[in-house]
Amino acid sequence: MKRKILIVGGYGAVGSSIAERLMKVYPHQIIIAGRSFSKAQAKAEEFQNKVIPQQLDVNNLKDFSVLNEVELLLCV
Repeated sequence: MKRKILIVGGYGAVGSSIAERLMKVYPHQIIIAGRSFSKAQAKAEEFQNKVIPQQLDVNNLKDFSVLNEVELLLCV
């Protein structure tokens, strides 16, 4: 079932603010993504791992499988 929310740019200033608000309502359903997995992982740890870190470069996307469980996509 598609239930997750993917935030591209989710570890940046705007994206992490959105993720922080959404994770309170949808814990473990928010994917924060960007080109750097280490930055996404660091932000996930800051959020007590209530979000899912993901490496994703929209300019070089070859595998769209990350979207299989995504119901909503936000690009910030």
